[in-house]
Amino acid sequence: MELGPELVALKAWEELRFPPMLEALGMNPNFIATAQLMVSNRLIEPLSEWALIDWSHRTKLPELLDIRLTKTAKDRLYRTSDDLMALRKDIESTLRQRERDLF
Repeated sequence: MELGPELVALKAWEELRFPPMLEALGMNPNFIATAQLMVSNRLIEPLSEWALIDWSHRTKLPELLDIRLTKTAKDRLYRTSDDLMALRKDIESTLRQRERDLF
């Protein structure tokens, strides 16, 4: 099972402080873990939500995030994608402000 790229994605997620940002936007821990898995997948091996489920079985990431995906989880992935898109402007604005603060 693969782990190297996943550790880099986990570190980037934490450095960008996504968990507290998404919490402040009203997201629960399960949503945040699912979003983290999805974003990590897009960075490592971009796949559709359906294919992401199979990918998740080839990596240790679900175990590290304490989530489990089965074929029935595809609706949860679609909802998470929709929710992230709805929060897109807020997420981008927060990240833009952090960039300004850094530089």
